This record gives sequence, C-alpha cells and structure tokens, in this order.
Amino acid sequence: QPAQLKTLPRNAAEEVNVSEAAATFLSNQRIWSWVTLSLVFALNIVIVSSVFLPNLKEITGFAEAAYINDGRKLVEGELTPFGYSPLSSLLYALTYIPVQGSPYWLIYSCTIGRILLFGLLWTSSYLVASALSTLASPWLMPALLAISPALLYLIAHGSHALFAAMSAFALWQALLFYQTKATRHLVMASVFVGLAVLTRSGEGLILWAVLILLAVWLDKDFKRMAASLAGSVFPCALILGGYILLYYGQVGRFDLGMAEYSYFTFEQGHGLAYQSRYDEQENFYVNGQMDARRLFGTPEENEYSITTAIFRNPSAYLQRVPRLASLAPEKAASVYGFGLALVFFLFALRGACELLRQKLYTLLSILLLWSSYLLVYLLLVFQPTHFLLPYYILFLLASVGVITVVSNFDNRWEHGFWATILVALIAIAITLQKATLFLTASLLLAALVITWMTMARYRHVPSIKVVGVMLVFIPFLIQANHPEPKFRSLGIAEDERAILYMREHLKSGAPVGAYAPINIWMANLTYIPMFRSALPGLNSEQDFSTWMKNNRLAAVYVDSSLKRQEPSVWALVQKRIGHDLKIGFASEKGDIQVLFTAASNSEVDLRDYVDRPWYSSKERFITQSQTTENLHH
Repeated sequence: QPAQLKTLPRNAAEEVNVSEAAATFLSNQRIWSWVTLSLVFALNIVIVSSVFLPNLKEITGFAEAAYINDGRKLVEGELTPFGYSPLSSLLYALTYIPVQGSPYWLIYSCTIGRILLFGLLWTSSYLVASALSTLASPWLMPALLAISPALLYLIAHGSHALFAAMSAFALWQALLFYQTKATRHLVMASVFVGLAVLTRSGEGLILWAVLILLAVWLDKDFKRMAASLAGSVFPCALILGGYILLYYGQVGRFDLGMAEYSYFTFEQGHGLAYQSRYDEQENFYVNGQMDARRLFGTPEENEYSITTAIFRNPSAYLQRVPRLASLAPEKAASVYGFGLALVFFLFALRGACELLRQKLYTLLSILLLWSSYLLVYLLLVFQPTHFLLPYYILFLLASVGVITVVSNFDNRWEHGFWATILVALIAIAITLQKATLFLTASLLLAALVITWMTMARYRHVPSIKVVGVMLVFIPFLIQANHPEPKFRSLGIAEDERAILYMREHLKSGAPVGAYAPINIWMANLTYIPMFRSALPGLNSEQDFSTWMKNNRLAAVYVDSSLKRQEPSVWALVQKRIGHDLKIGFASEKGDIQVLFTAASNSEVDLRDYVDRPWYSSKERFITQSQTTENLHH
C-alpha cells in the first residue's frame, strides 16, 4: 500500500511527544525562576562555605552549644521545657542522629544545623519578598542576602535563626491574607507563629498577639471576623497546648521554664548597660548580674519576678533604660556590616517613605508591628543578633527603596532628598572623624549620581532599569566582606585534643567544672559552671575545695576564657594545683589544662543531681541531700 507520509513511526512519535513535553517544561516561567533561585542559593552557599565548617573554637560556647546539646538530650529521651526553645532542640536532634557515634558530634551537628538554618532563612525571605512583588522585584532579596553578613551571624545562634525563619514564614502568610482575605493564609500564619513561640517564647507570644490584632483589623467584614479570629488563635494554641501537655506527661509537672530565663536576661541587662564601668577583660554580663543582685535583690528573694525586682529599686532600673537604648544603634550596625548597615537603613527609610507616598499605611503598619518585639530588648537586655530577627523586613523595605530610586532617575525631589542626607552625613563624618561613615556616604552619593546620569542618557534602552539597579548595588558590593574559604581539619587544635583526652580518661557523664559548657558537652561529660554568678561565695581555697567535693567534680577544665574572664576563680584553681588538683593534660602553650581531682575515677550517680539550665542563678547541680539539709536549715 502507498506510504502514509504524514504518519510517523511509533518511536518517532514518542520522541516528538517527549520533546514537546520537555519544551513545555522548560518554557514554564515558574520552573525557571525556582531553578535560577536554587543556583543563586548554591552559589551563596559556596561563597560563605567556611561558616558551615567551624572548628570547635568557632562555635558559640554557651548559646549555640546549648541548643545543640539539647538536641542530643532530646534524642536520649529528655524533652526541652517550653521556655528553652524546644523547636531548636528538635532541629538539632535531627542533626545529631546521623553523627552521634563520632567524637566530633557537636561540630558535625553544628555544620548540618547551620546549613539547614541558612536554607530556611533564605527560603522564607524570598517568599516574603514574593508576596509584595508588585512593589519590588523579589530577586532583590537574594541579592541583599548574598551581600549582607546578617545570615552568617544568625545561623551561629540557633534559636535566633529559627525564630527569624518561622516569623518570616508567618509574615509571608499574613501578607497573603492582607491581599486576599483568605482564612487559610491566616491559619498557616498562626501555625508558623506557634512554631516561632516554641523557638523563642517571649518574642513569639508578642508576635501571636500582633497576629490576632491584624486578623481583627484587616478583616472588616463582621460576619467573617469570628472565623478570622479563630484562624489566628486556635492553630497556635493547639501547638503550644499540645507541647505543654506532652511535657507534663513526661515529667509530671507544668514547668514552662520562662521565669528563670527572663530574670536571667533582666540581670544581664544591667551588665550591658554599664559595661564601660567594668574591666574589659572580664565578662560584663556576669559583673552586671552581681551588681543587679545588690541593687534589686537576689532572684530567690524576688521569686524570679522582674516586676518585683524593679519595684524594689525603680530609680536604678529607669537609669539603665536610656543607657541600653544608646547602645542599640551601634550594636545593630555591627551585625549588618557597619558601612553596609548605613546603606541598608537609608534605602529602607526611602522604601518606608514610598509606602507612605502610595498611601499604603496598612502595609507599613503590618511591617512595623511585626518587629515590635524589638522594644522589649531595650527594657531588658539585647545581643547584637537580636536586631537581625526582623532582617527580612529591613531588606524588603530596602528593596522598595532601591526600585524607587532607580525609577525616579529624573525626579529632582529624589535628587535633593539623597543629596541633602548624604552631604550632611559626609560633613558629620569629617567633623567626628568617622572614616567608615565618610567612605559609605561618599560611595553611595557617587553611585547614585552615576546611576541617574547613565539612566538619563540611555533612557530608551529597554533594560535600563536593570542596569540602574546594578549600578545602585556598587556601594553594597564594595562594602561586602565575605569570610575567607578554608578546609577543616579536626583533632589538631588544642581544645579538640583536650576533649579527646577527657573522653579517654574520664567516665561518661562525669561532672567537670569549666567556664563554658561546649567542651564538656562534646566530651559527653556533665557541665558544672565556674563563673561567679553561678557559684556560691568562694572566698578562700578551703571554700573552693569544699565546693568541688560537694559537687563531686572529677576534673576542672581550664582555658583562656576562665583565666581572662574569671581571674578570681582561676586564682583559687591555681592555688589548689598539686593539692586537690593534679595536671592530666596541658597544651603546648599552657592555655588549656585538664586538672583531675581525687574523685576522677569514682562512680557518680547522676540521679542525685538537680539539673538546671546553665544560665540559672542557682547552682546548676545540687545534690538531693544538700537540698534537703538546706531546706531544714
């Protein structure tokens, strides 16, 4: 029969169908966007890869190590109290499981955790930007993330990074509710807020109150208001209530663990406010705790109530608040990159002004309310990374500011606005001899002038706005400072060798005194804090010897932190070497020592110890017999 030329053979037809499917797949703009975003994310990972490969000394000795150790304890069956960041414990439990057999488990768990946190922060930030794509391209967010050191600081503080990610996911859904009024977005926002509360209870509860307020405010339909209110309340309440009941079921008591931690931050705030009065070599937080107890009474006297402590001496408290507020700008600038921080803040200010010009008052109010928990830090205490928690809001406003500046390249008001601010900053920098401020303001002024001149000359070029954005990023790129790349070797550094020594010569779980807990936890030993606010009054060698015996110390771990920041405690330790203490391990430079006690080989029943968080003002470990004797006394 004559060949039917229009009919392809079966194999050829299948190839055509596959080709058409592939072409359809590759032409999908959404897929291309996510592929490109993934490549940009991978590039950012490579650029800052050394942050994901820390040695032990590059891991935060208290906070980050505590979250990682809580993950290990969760795997071993011990739930984390509500106020101690149980979601962080879950994250690090997942990172601990595959590395639990390694002597370097804490370092490996930190590496995996930092990568996961980086991914969560990246994804949540992009989703927040995509929710407002009509105001600014969401691609500006990845560009700002790649330039800024914000994420690198955040991922070194587990609960901070996880809270920032969860609150960003929640804001993403809240913005979608603002645009669509669909209750499902409010429900998802409440779920993410619930996870944020399980990460940082204080800030999270404030965020929950903000979400409930927004649910009532944004939904003007009275008939739908009940559904909106329920959508913002119940998902979060179920998550929090469920975890509290789960914890009660395991330990048999309702212990939120919030009062002790909150009081601890209140005491440390005194040290931060008056840090200039203390010896630079010592830990001003510990000094502040000691002074706070003289001014406001001990935590036990105040029953861990901040309100009671303030009413004991309100004038002392009110005097420290403005001191804390005056420190905030410099601390915030430090974690955003100093010179970069100024550029971020100026463009964010311009973005906020643009929202006001477009009469988007509700949107701007949402963004400001979402970061309202920052005010608490000025009343209690703050770490520099606390100012990074709403970084995605700052970058979102900065993105709007960049687009506005580029779009208004012919606007004289725009020129005058920036010229006035930047020339004034240059004059201030010259007067105060602030080199960083002078360089940043000068670079930004030059970049804006070049951008506007270029865009005015080539205004008819279709992609001129893209070129303008790239030119505006010049001061960002010049000020960017990425960490140097490195390859990691473990077991060579002196502190890591000391840990291997302790693992070999001490029984698992043996109590060891140290300034910071990280080295003790990595060796799978029991940490006994040796800083003054956690110690009873030690005024003599005999007091120190008695304290060691009461806590049944197997060893004392000495490092530069103990010597530098607790010189009085180190002096007592030094006097007992050769008596109660004998040197087991000493580094070549003598900075690190493992000092054994007479009880180093004795059996210790850890059930006799009352476990308290490392930041407690009480002794972390008190034998049950001692507790009973003290109560009778």
